Amino acid sequence: MFWTDWGKNAKIERAGMDAGGRVTIVNTDLQWPNGLAIDHGRRVLYWLDASSNTIETANLDGTNRKPLIKGELSHPFGLDLWQDIILWSDWGTKSIHLANKLTGGERQAVVKGLKGLMDVRVFQRGQEHIESPCDDHNGGCSHLCLLSSRPAGYTCACPTGILLKSDQHMCYSSPDKSLVFARREDIRQMSLVTPYLADVVLPLTGLQHVVALDVDSVTGDIFLPDSAASVIFRASLDGRKMTRIVYAAIDTVEGLALDITGRKMYWTDMKRRSVEVSEMDGSNRRVLFTGLDRPRAITTHYPSGKLFWTDWGEEYPRIEVADMDGNNRKVLVDTNVAWPNGLSLDWQEQELYWTDARADRIQAIGIDGRNRRTVVTDLPHPYGVTVQGKWIYWTDWETKSLNRTQKKSHGTIYSMREGLAGLMDIKALPGPAAGDNVCGDHNGKCSHLCLRNPDGYSCACPTGLTMMKNNNHRCKEEPDSYLIFAAKGMLGRISLDTEPLWDVPLGVSATSRPIDVDFHKKKNLLFYTDADLDSIRVVSLKNMSHPWTILSPGDVTPDGLAVDWLADNIYWTDAGDKAVKVARLDGTSQKTIINSQLLEPRAIAVFPSDGLLFWTDWGNMSKIERSYLDGSERTVLLDEDIGWPNGITIDYKMRRIFWNDAKGDTIGSSDLDGGNRVVLVQQVPHPFGLTLLGNHIYWTDWDTLTIERADKTSGSNRKVIRSGIEGIMEIMAVTKTSQEGWNQCADRNGGCSNLCFYHPAGRSCACPDHFDSACSERPFLKIPLESGRSDESSRKHYGHKKNGGTTSEDPPGLIPLLAVLALVLVVSVLAMMAVVAWWKYKKQTKMVEGPKGGALTYTNPTYSASNSDVNTDRKPFTWRRLHHEANHQGRMFEEKGEVAALISEGSSVEHESPPPTPPTRPDPVT
Repeated sequence: MFWTDWGKNAKIERAGMDAGGRVTIVNTDLQWPNGLAIDHGRRVLYWLDASSNTIETANLDGTNRKPLIKGELSHPFGLDLWQDIILWSDWGTKSIHLANKLTGGERQAVVKGLKGLMDVRVFQRGQEHIESPCDDHNGGCSHLCLLSSRPAGYTCACPTGILLKSDQHMCYSSPDKSLVFARREDIRQMSLVTPYLADVVLPLTGLQHVVALDVDSVTGDIFLPDSAASVIFRASLDGRKMTRIVYAAIDTVEGLALDITGRKMYWTDMKRRSVEVSEMDGSNRRVLFTGLDRPRAITTHYPSGKLFWTDWGEEYPRIEVADMDGNNRKVLVDTNVAWPNGLSLDWQEQELYWTDARADRIQAIGIDGRNRRTVVTDLPHPYGVTVQGKWIYWTDWETKSLNRTQKKSHGTIYSMREGLAGLMDIKALPGPAAGDNVCGDHNGKCSHLCLRNPDGYSCACPTGLTMMKNNNHRCKEEPDSYLIFAAKGMLGRISLDTEPLWDVPLGVSATSRPIDVDFHKKKNLLFYTDADLDSIRVVSLKNMSHPWTILSPGDVTPDGLAVDWLADNIYWTDAGDKAVKVARLDGTSQKTIINSQLLEPRAIAVFPSDGLLFWTDWGNMSKIERSYLDGSERTVLLDEDIGWPNGITIDYKMRRIFWNDAKGDTIGSSDLDGGNRVVLVQQVPHPFGLTLLGNHIYWTDWDTLTIERADKTSGSNRKVIRSGIEGIMEIMAVTKTSQEGWNQCADRNGGCSNLCFYHPAGRSCACPDHFDSACSERPFLKIPLESGRSDESSRKHYGHKKNGGTTSEDPPGLIPLLAVLALVLVVSVLAMMAVVAWWKYKKQTKMVEGPKGGALTYTNPTYSASNSDVNTDRKPFTWRRLHHEANHQGRMFEEKGEVAALISEGSSVEHESPPPTPPTRPDPVT
């Protein structure tokens, strides 16, 4: 092979195709040798020189050099031969020229006016195949078979950085020693065992901003946090496997360390100001430290059970140390340190090395805090650092270089690679070998995390969970009291059982943009609306990884959501159809109960034991309304001094509703009939979700990206629970006493075939909008009222402010004997029909316990504001605008056609005289 070099000492070189026998064949009277071509038949080499504007020839060894065309060209560049013709491209003439290859005569331009003209090649079909020793099974080579002038005619070769085995045919799988370093958008590896130094870009695609990395010496996998994507990847070095292992409740990870013996992963998060630990697959996450300033690098030392990290906060830069289980935290270095960036531990010498980009140096200290020393000084901007053997390696931002020096001798600094912008973390391979795991083969008998400490190990629970009583090895399955919230790309939980109050992703897969959430405590089901999927989905609270869809696109454009845990119905506001709808928990028996005089229905809440339904409407005539659970007896509770009512929730014990107003920046409360209205909290920038738990009211805020709480009776003691939650939406409180109470629909669905709606005076059965031949609007069972109030007292308690109605009763009367006999006959026939219908109902309304055929995915909907129904001072909702500093209220739905009113006019209500007052039940508490 031949090549030109137009450097300071311009030349033309030749070598075997395996790089053997390299020699310079032309190096005089040469300045800008550009194009190169070979006349294989005559064994003559052609080249052109753009400085002297000539084309020359020589034998393949450089002898018999002759000019072909001298000083008559403009700026030749590309060159090729075909038969008796020589062709070249010319920058100056913007043309392709040809001439006779023997004489240089008969010159002509064959193509003219080509801007940006570069190389030129002749393509000819049917060229003769020349046999090669590499034709037969690649010459027996595992990787590259290269032709050679050596006796065998070929040489086996390996990819850059890999050595050939002693059989001269097979390559090792990887270098015994190497450096792996991050360069923001790519990861590179440099072998330390080859006679040359060359870095190779690993085939890991899609990276945006990788600052830190570590390598599992057991599996060979590399772990990469990408701060731009807010995710931690686990990938094979060959790029064939790349998996997201942490992708929610994570922000700017600038440090990551693997405990290869205990099989744990530790990382720092600068924006969340925390240090966390998890299993190697990202499960069982536990936050160890919060409230840090600017945590960055992190490393572990398994033999001592110690964890080290840097914090480059402006007010108090430092290096800290703690046990690997998070106990015994203390400051290791806090004097003469400014910007501690990289961190590396020399296991052999038990020394900790760090770079200080402000002090321009690398220092070291014993892991016991003694014998601090300076290793290298006068460095422009050192960042990543690693140690292997007698060498210390580091990256430098300013010089854009990878460097090394001996860690003990303060000797010469060697630049191993220059001209690489964006150099970040670096690791030397192989790292420390895995030792004996003190947790043994049974995870130390721990139910979740088994973490190393200087005395052995300790069992720990994932964030938010606590140990079971009298058992320091097993964690509770779920907190006693917690908050569930929806945010961008995730459903999360905040336990209220233990400090810190920290958001933890629930691990629900295929979650895109959840808006509202609710749950069914008895069935352990979590329901949520997803604006991107345009669906209502459900997932088991016991197994969060496999959600399934119960209402899909075409059926719904869901926004608000509420679960009637007594009747096993689910209610939602449909922003597209401008309606309030209901269905069974499995999505069957869909029915529209309100679809008139609604502009922008959003939040919705139910009071099952009282048979009441509440919802908000933030249209031009913003209001909060109430009805019975079947949509009847609809009344407006509040329609004055209210702007954008987003969230709504009910205190079942105080018998009050609470709502937030994103336009008025307030949170208010009133009785169930809208009376005794008060403003609890003011100056809330943009509240959205709302819930109650104990003595507090909790809400989410779009502008501040926070979850806050305050006293529910006075609005005092306001406190931020969590901040920095991108795309925060609805929130729901869960306790052991959640969703108590009773009504007739809780007993065998009230005897209804499909939908059972409880009223203060009884219950009614209803059929879905779509015809169901097995449905009946009359109950098949007689279930007594279990209520502390009579029918009459119930009606008096809920006096209607607007759109009031009355509840009819069947007057008693004397029935002639013949009428009684006829009635008995009719009832007998109806009873037989009822048995058949009830059997069909049982088959059709069986609760779905899991997905059928897996989770469904759908194309993204288009969100746009409606026309005249939207206030003129509002803007259409878009996700980009959700976090804009000047954002206004928005809604999330796709315009759809109107659905006909389907409130059943003829639904029968069973009225019965109240039974004796039962024993007093405890009032349910949210």
